[in-house]
Amino acid sequence: MNGITDIQEPLRQLLDKEAIRTVLSSYCRGVDRRDWDLVRSTFHPDAYDDHGSFKGTRDDLLQWLERRHGQGIEQSLHTLGQCQIDFLDRDTAVAETHCRVTQRYTAEAHETRSMWGDGEAIDAEARIVVEIPCRYVDRLERRNGVWAIARRTLVIEDLQITKVKRLSLAPEWTIAQRDRTDTLWKELGPS
Repeated sequence: MNGITDIQEPLRQLLDKEAIRTVLSSYCRGVDRRDWDLVRSTFHPDAYDDHGSFKGTRDDLLQWLERRHGQGIEQSLHTLGQCQIDFLDRDTAVAETHCRVTQRYTAEAHETRSMWGDGEAIDAEARIVVEIPCRYVDRLERRNGVWAIARRTLVIEDLQITKVKRLSLAPEWTIAQRDRTDTLWKELGPS
């Protein structure tokens, strides 16, 4: 074998891993910015998601996320960590991705607060911050040349709920927005 042939398969896998990582980070961006079309694009149409209290199809997941994130989830930040991608074949991979989710809920986040078991035990009128170290275990498939999630299981490692008082920042700070008014979209330009 010559050098070019020897490098073709590792190079293909490297490019595939980068495409898979882009799918995973796009999901996080979509949820955090409430860009539901972006979230939709990360799943195959027949995908299945096991999110603990939610288990179902891609479209049902999107309805569930959109409803919850419209009801008192003031801020959401998914931070991805290490990601191990194992190929089962050229068009199928399993990714285990460490994630830390930080979300701030108002009193209006009844559905989401009740998901956490004793989350409602904290003063129902208080703002709370939830820290969730977790892992996404995803089966990804390349179909028609596009990598997307075929099956996802959210694995919770821990859960911490803290009652917080929200402080106001001085006006010169850029504050995250959960929609197209966020600084990200200004930099990316018109959609």
